[in-house]
Amino acid sequence: MRSFMTTLLLALCLAGLGVSPTQAQLTGSDTPVELLETSPFGMGARAMGMGQAFIAVGDDLSGIAYNPATISQIRRMEFNLGLTHDNTKHGLRRSGFFETERSDTRIEQIAVAYPHPVYRGALVWGFGFHRMADLTQDIFSRGVVDPNTATEEIEDVVQTGAVNAWTGAAAIELTENLSVGASLSYLSGSRDEDLVLARGIDDPDAGGCPGLAPDEYGLFYGCGDPSEESLYKSVVRREATLDGFTGAVGVLAKFENGVRLGGKIDLPKWMRYQGTTRSSLENYLFTEESDASLFEDDITLPLSVGAGASWAKNGLTLAADLTWTDWSQTDFEGDILVPSPSGREFAYRSVAKINLGAEYFFADFPVQVRGGFFTEPLPYKLIAADGVSSIDPGADNVLGTEDDISSFGRFYPEADIVSDRKFVTLGAGIFIHDRFIVDVAFVTGNWERRTEDGFDAPSGFPTIEEVTQNRLFLTSTLRFD
Repeated sequence: MRSFMTTLLLALCLAGLGVSPTQAQLTGSDTPVELLETSPFGMGARAMGMGQAFIAVGDDLSGIAYNPATISQIRRMEFNLGLTHDNTKHGLRRSGFFETERSDTRIEQIAVAYPHPVYRGALVWGFGFHRMADLTQDIFSRGVVDPNTATEEIEDVVQTGAVNAWTGAAAIELTENLSVGASLSYLSGSRDEDLVLARGIDDPDAGGCPGLAPDEYGLFYGCGDPSEESLYKSVVRREATLDGFTGAVGVLAKFENGVRLGGKIDLPKWMRYQGTTRSSLENYLFTEESDASLFEDDITLPLSVGAGASWAKNGLTLAADLTWTDWSQTDFEGDILVPSPSGREFAYRSVAKINLGAEYFFADFPVQVRGGFFTEPLPYKLIAADGVSSIDPGADNVLGTEDDISSFGRFYPEADIVSDRKFVTLGAGIFIHDRFIVDVAFVTGNWERRTEDGFDAPSGFPTIEEVTQNRLFLTSTLRFD
């Protein structure tokens, strides 16, 4: 059910959710949703330290996520366990500027590889769990939009959850220099959301309602004066669990001069969320709350095509990958479109991701050092801007009666991407023993987007998002004879 409408026609305004190049106000099923599922998390400290340039490297269990054909290079049974620490700062500027900071430490991966004994070549099985996408975000903004009436705007969004992949993979060495592989993943996870958009007055006396009790933000939303029609408080709360599946196929070619070439296709990701939603809308006339209702969201993310090359000699490995995805094919109970006269402009775009990485293994010390860089362009073309509430007097054409219809919507103008997502990575690996390896990686990056200069915001202020991400990966690997 793509429409999250209640009897109040509330729009689902996921923080960072969507945006559109027109100034159309959207409600309910028209919302061009921004999906955090389009941002892959990455797997393995070694791969992350090399900027995820792993399509033509992947000679460890991280290959399950980057190119299943590469695990054919694993010669001994191995088990690994990975942890991550994720720190995200999200700044939102509109009528005011607030920056939220959120940190999480989680198990990032558990995986095992088993080289099957064969007479010639290699056959390797891989099984593992890893976090495919992080759905956690915390956004808050508050500022004065009208000093004369002490009117303030608030956006408060807390979302938690993740998409987890449980993967089985197999790779076979067809010849000494050519391997193919495939993987199949069951997707699970959850997503909980608390979404609040409000415009209220922080001084009851200024609004002519002395003694009125404020809400948890210290605001109130009018007391029956039609001049207060612009005041509102929209709340949407959702809880859902996820089921889905996806897969990948890959190929790896090796050459005598240390060059390896790889290619992969990540198949579409089919996901289904099932859960409950509650919503409410408060304005100067009344407060309405919807009963808890069940919903089901079917989402399909498009396939990705990637190619990579690596070169290794005298302990030095250099690698580069290019991955292309046409995100305009994202399906959320249908196409996700920008509101426009033609009605066929997509809210997503196709992007190409570039990964560069290097690794050096010291001959006299059991240590590897790594560095990398990668881009992860924002696939979403829009930005969630101002909310707006309206009241229709209904059939009797009189406000304040049972026929009144309240609605809440949001503007989704096209985003001006000031700085797209770019990340720098550093890493190291320590061979504590031939059988035990500890890898660590640090990944840092940022991005910024804002409403375009031509957008006429109801609040009179542009919307600006600034995000900084820092991630620490720690992976330990145990190898068996």
